Amino acid sequence: MKRLMLVGSFALWGAGLNAQVSAVCQDITVYLDETGSATIAPEDLDGGSTGPIVTYTASQTTFDCGDIVNPPALIITAVYDGPLSGGTPKGVELYVREDIPDLSMFGLGSANNGGGTDGEEFTFPADAASAGTFIYVASESTQFTNWFGFAPDYTSGSMSINGDDAVELFMGGAVIDVFGDINVDGSGQPWEYMDGWAYRNDLTGPDGSDFTMANWTFSSPNALDGETSNATATTPIPIATFTPSTSGTGFILVQLNVTDGLGSNDSCVAMVTVLDTLPPVMACESPTIMLDATGMATITVDMLDAGTEDNCELDSVYMVPASITVDCSDLESMDIMIYAVDIHGNLDSCLNTVSFDASEVISAEVVSVTDVTCNGDMDGAIDVSSTGGSGVYTFDWDNDGTGDDDDVEDLSGLSGGTYELVVTDENGCMGSVSVDVEEPAELVLTITQSGADLTADATGTSYQWIDCSDDSPISGETNQTFTPTQNGDYACIITDGDCSDTTDCISVTDVGVEGNSIAPFVVYPNPAQDVLFVEFSGLEGEANLQLLDLKGNVLQTRTNLQAKETIGLTELAAGVYVLRLNTATGSTDQKVIVMDK
Repeated sequence: MKRLMLVGSFALWGAGLNAQVSAVCQDITVYLDETGSATIAPEDLDGGSTGPIVTYTASQTTFDCGDIVNPPALIITAVYDGPLSGGTPKGVELYVREDIPDLSMFGLGSANNGGGTDGEEFTFPADAASAGTFIYVASESTQFTNWFGFAPDYTSGSMSINGDDAVELFMGGAVIDVFGDINVDGSGQPWEYMDGWAYRNDLTGPDGSDFTMANWTFSSPNALDGETSNATATTPIPIATFTPSTSGTGFILVQLNVTDGLGSNDSCVAMVTVLDTLPPVMACESPTIMLDATGMATITVDMLDAGTEDNCELDSVYMVPASITVDCSDLESMDIMIYAVDIHGNLDSCLNTVSFDASEVISAEVVSVTDVTCNGDMDGAIDVSSTGGSGVYTFDWDNDGTGDDDDVEDLSGLSGGTYELVVTDENGCMGSVSVDVEEPAELVLTITQSGADLTADATGTSYQWIDCSDDSPISGETNQTFTPTQNGDYACIITDGDCSDTTDCISVTDVGVEGNSIAPFVVYPNPAQDVLFVEFSGLEGEANLQLLDLKGNVLQTRTNLQAKETIGLTELAAGVYVLRLNTATGSTDQKVIVMDK
């Protein structure tokens, strides 16, 4: 949506004497939209044109960023009415804001005694002027030179001004700056400079066609009376002291044409000020910044700006300060404001929440691991090398609790398991590593008895059977299964690699039993836990089998014996019992050991 503002008016320009219509312009301000463009209707330039107007046309109705111009390159900075003969020197000082390749687009005019504008009375020749220089236009040259000590740049009768006269500066026929009210006689006015001077305040102007008295400093009337040169004057005319503003916006000239139904037409020129008041469109992001190997990172605006744009042209995107250096002590997120300003001074900002990643700062690498030799041993070890970060490290292994940071880098005397290490440098940067120390499986130290045969349950190992009466190895008995030749207690030494252990002893009581002229029987396993097997060989006639405790109490009785009987032991407590076979020719006993369930 365009916005228009009345900022002044421009007098009738080029009205024909016989015109049926009279064009009157008004100066307007046009605001560019987010696309950097704006459009007006010709009627927006109309400041009260009269007559039977049928149509309005304008030399320009669309505007873009290229129509935003700097203030006019020339500005009035001083007017003076001197004390020498004829009230000289009389004239103006002008400041050149920027290079002017052709001064002929500018001109001066005086408005005497409040009589209104006399238009452009002096037009500069087609000379060039350099930015930062001053131009002096005087009514004559001799007295000007006597007063100031140098000659004026140009002379013109239009500068025969008295201290109650106004001065207009023109560009392309339009008034771009003015001193004094052209419609008021300056005598007795606050801006009167009779036999004195007025000088523009720094950083002000140009003021267009509206005089702004607050932008000027005055000597007061008659301040130069009796003086003979500026160099010796008590209140000298300031010369070449003006400092311009670096900001401000100028205007472009647009011609408005008005036409009636009979073809009569008139035109005028309006000053159109094109403004960009929209700030840049910020594109912020909230990145995660990786700390380097020393645990440091420097944050710059490039890391935070995701592509800020402007409808005309960006000047800069920045942050204050221009960079921020962080380390591991800053691992919590940080809010950072960045700003963007365009070439027309429009400013915006956005907030970035920055996170940090220190995972690659400190590297804790495993050099070697010594596994536990045998199950249950404490001879494991870990050798670690830590790099990165800065300063002295502290170490925290989790095998003695966490958070104490009082450990050494390498560990020894370890059992099997997983160990976690946290390494911390002096800036608080952390690295970690997890290490597995392997431990061999526990040796299988059980024996299965089948009759008189003893079998070690461990497989894939080495075996050495021993006599438990004196723990002596039994010569040649190195197989997994061992068959004793006599009753006794036996065990087996199990060896797997570097690991070795001995089983519990097991009793063998049925070696060589033949049964006192009755059929023999074999009992296994013995010792037993839940079940006992009895096998008979050559059993004839009636017989029964009894299970007794050591007090002689009969606990179980079996008749009609089969070649193999199964005796349940689940109801029996651990201990020694007697298994008795009764036949027609007698009885035979055999001890049975029942183990803990």
